[in-house]
Amino acid sequence: MLVPPHTFMVMNIEQQIRQVLNSMNPNDLKLSSSRGSDFSPSLMTDIQHGRVYMNILRTLNNQRESKFITLTCNVDGVALYSHSEQHMWTFTACINEIKRTLRFSIENIIGHKKPSRIIMQKMLSSIVLRLNELQKPNFYQISNFSQEMLRLYLIGVCDDKPANSLVQNQPEPNALYGCSKCEIAGITTPCKVLSSSILSNKKKITYVRIFPTPTHQQIELRSNFRWMEISHALQNKHSFLTEDNQMHSFGYLGECELTNLAYIDRGTSFMSDTLHSIYHGAFKRLLQLWTKSSKKDPWSIVGFLPEIHADLGHIRYPSTTTRAPRSILKCSNLKANESRVLLLICYPVFKSYLPEKYYKHLQMLAFGITIGESSNISSKNINDMQMLLSSFVDNFPYPERYVVQNIHCVKHFVTTVEDFGPLFNYSTFNYESTIGYLSASVHGTKRLATELMLNLQLFKQSYFASKHHCSTSLVSPFIQYLCDGKKYRPREKLSDEKITKDDFDLLFQAVPKNCLIKSMKFDSLIQNFTLL
Repeated sequence: MLVPPHTFMVMNIEQQIRQVLNSMNPNDLKLSSSRGSDFSPSLMTDIQHGRVYMNILRTLNNQRESKFITLTCNVDGVALYSHSEQHMWTFTACINEIKRTLRFSIENIIGHKKPSRIIMQKMLSSIVLRLNELQKPNFYQISNFSQEMLRLYLIGVCDDKPANSLVQNQPEPNALYGCSKCEIAGITTPCKVLSSSILSNKKKITYVRIFPTPTHQQIELRSNFRWMEISHALQNKHSFLTEDNQMHSFGYLGECELTNLAYIDRGTSFMSDTLHSIYHGAFKRLLQLWTKSSKKDPWSIVGFLPEIHADLGHIRYPSTTTRAPRSILKCSNLKANESRVLLLICYPVFKSYLPEKYYKHLQMLAFGITIGESSNISSKNINDMQMLLSSFVDNFPYPERYVVQNIHCVKHFVTTVEDFGPLFNYSTFNYESTIGYLSASVHGTKRLATELMLNLQLFKQSYFASKHHCSTSLVSPFIQYLCDGKKYRPREKLSDEKITKDDFDLLFQAVPKNCLIKSMKFDSLIQNFTLL
């Protein structure tokens, strides 16, 4: 049982998988089989070309039922209201075999306070129990024309760092052993000297945890085998001590429930995420160094900010750019998409203002991440990415106290690309919008779990009805508004235009009968409805 006030709502995973596959066009689903597969593709374009996926193909090579589908998972939390202590934590997943352009569509969604690690593992245990059953071969209906015997595997988890520490059952990212990919030990170093009060002459020193790359020392990578080794040593009363004789376990706080699945590893399965670690992490750290430091620092560009702002205004961005960056004067408030454009497209602007040493260092990050975000990645590209990102971390030209966790983790992106392919296929960019839809759908203050579950059912069923049965009715603009959001489509004005009886009846039948939809008023006599 979960400890109050935690409420955990489990939706049938198998039923959701069947619903998604049943509505799929077979041409939009690329099923893999170990028979006749190329285990060493020359180019990486998707998760199917990564080392983890290739390992599954080799494992099932001699199995009778060799076809399978895979999932990648995201765990994240969001406050339901501003300044609210109530949080919604969602476990969302996507099917990697669905065409990339459809993979994160709303119709393909699976899916109080921040939970503790114990609560998180208890919640994961029920999900793992169901996923273990789905690893066995099962018949699935693909559209209306065919059936396939498929296995289902969860192969990767992509979260932000705080959520990752809960799921992986490890310390916070700024802890002594806070890295989710390796066992590097952080170092505590003085950060600032502050006066404790106006009336006191005492000085207060604040500290920060840094992760400089050790020379001539090979850092152990996290893995299931490594956890078993350390766990066995601890059970046999073997103690691991830090330099100040404090006991530790290299950051392994206990079992991770997800490792009970066939292809989840305690290290490689936890992907590096560009949104939080690069665009809101390492690159944002550089922006703060350039714009918030003293003018006396050699890397400071404080005196050139108006000129840089003018230069950025002259750039023509690609037509696919979703959000052009705002003023460099507000760099601390930039969205992740803006930081992404600034790093990958606008970095040449800084050449005229940064000293050569710092500009070349910026280029290493920009070129390395550009390779990782490419749609096609060759083995030579992988080697170049490894050299660039390793050099970015190992030859960090700023003071050592700025080598925080977000800087250190840049080295691990190459491993993630080798294991799972190009970064954009599984970045949390894809999941953030889904969580936004879910949190925006909650309007009440009581029975939030029930309201959320009914809203999910309404979204999925009304989408299906609008796409397959009433694509020409007034329901379609509303569904399109749900999918695209306010940014791309203005809110529809209230209309008194009538809807055909067949369309209305079909949508009404798809709505659960035990709920009251407060966002819809309808008059059964005139068959009109108004969206509020």
